[in-house]
This record gives sequence, C-alpha cells and structure tokens, in this order.
Amino acid sequence: MRHLLLAGLLALGSFSALGYQVQPMIQFFDMVGSGANALYRLENTQEVPLSVEVAVMKRTYNEQGEEVLVPAEEDFLIMPPQARVEPGAFQAFRARYMGDGSAEKTESYRIIFSQLPVEQENEASSVELLFNFATLAFVAPPGVVAQPQVEVSASGNEVLITNQGDDVLDMSRWNLDMKSTGGSERVGWSVLQDFSSAQFVMPGHTLALPVSDSWSTLATPLESAELLPLK
Repeated sequence: MRHLLLAGLLALGSFSALGYQVQPMIQFFDMVGSGANALYRLENTQEVPLSVEVAVMKRTYNEQGEEVLVPAEEDFLIMPPQARVEPGAFQAFRARYMGDGSAEKTESYRIIFSQLPVEQENEASSVELLFNFATLAFVAPPGVVAQPQVEVSASGNEVLITNQGDDVLDMSRWNLDMKSTGGSERVGWSVLQDFSSAQFVMPGHTLALPVSDSWSTLATPLESAELLPLK
C-alpha cells in the first residue's frame, strides 16, 4: 500500500469525512494545578482500524511573523502517546503540562494527532491518505491578562490590534468599535472571523485588520477604533 501524507496540517476544525475527529481543537491549560490537565477525544469514523501518534510542538515565530514549530515533547505528558482505535470507537488522550513553570507570559503549542499507516489485507496496490490534526494549546501562568491596544493606520484603512498584555488575546471575546466622518459602527467576531487572519493574538504580537466594504459599512479613512469586551 502506498501512503500519501496530506500537505500541511489540518487546524482548528473537525472533519469526519477525513476518517476521524479530534475534540477539542483549542485547549487552554494553566501552568500549575489541576488546570494543567486536559482531555482530548478522538473518534474513528471510518470502517477500518486507525493508528495515531501524538506529538507536541511549541509555536515560535520568525522575523516575518510566520509560525515556526519546535519539538517540545518534554513540555507535555501525553497518555497514551500512540493508540489503535477500532472502527466506530473512541479513544481518550490525557495531556498534562510538564514545563518548568518559568514563563511569565502565555505560551502556545500545537498538539498534533498524526495518522499512521495501517496495512490492510488485499490492498497492496491501493493508496491511503494520512491526515494530521494540529490542535492549538495555550499555557498560561497565574494572573496573566490580555491588554489590547488599538490604532488606526496612517492611511485610515487598516485597524492595528496589538496585545500589550501577558495573556493571549481572544478576539471572539471583543467587539470592534470604529468611527469615521460618516458615522460609527460596532462589529463582532461573528462577522470579523471570515476576514481576520487570526482569532488569537499572542503577547507582543499585532493583528492587522484591513477595513473592507465586505464587512464594514463605514467609508474610510477611519478616525478611531477600539475594542470593547463582550458583556
């Protein structure tokens, strides 16, 4: 049997048509205490056995702001690290953060569930697609908070959201208020999610959100913008 690995990692979604599901795709861990533990649930939705292994990668960023994954197996204990799941069955994976606890800001990881090839009888010439699910995990030290700073670009057609806090900024928990000479507008994440490059803004990072008539009725240039927490 020939095996083809799907190019790239499937992230932030659950696709039963691909043969298995992983939930949740986003997990929040505390650095210490009971919150340092979490549970993942994998369901084999295909008609043949499924073998998977779990890897941990820490998210870092290059000078262009692009995600770079670094092996970080020592930061998490995953049990079991590998499993064989029968058709229609479920498998629970327990994860515990095991880092040294020295971080002062929230850190981010990919906990990746990778499908392994399973040889089937009488299928020597067939092709099997292998899929990886790259779940997202955040690990927060005690007492951290996100602190958004919002600016309008010099051209007035882009909103710049910088996280000056020490916790991850979850855009789904905020509304964006904007003003221009033509009036004001409030836009929630239910609209912005289709046009934003990210939902989560790490400490020290900036999210650039171009203003478009696809999601805003205001004419640019904008005069001001701010984030208001959901009530």
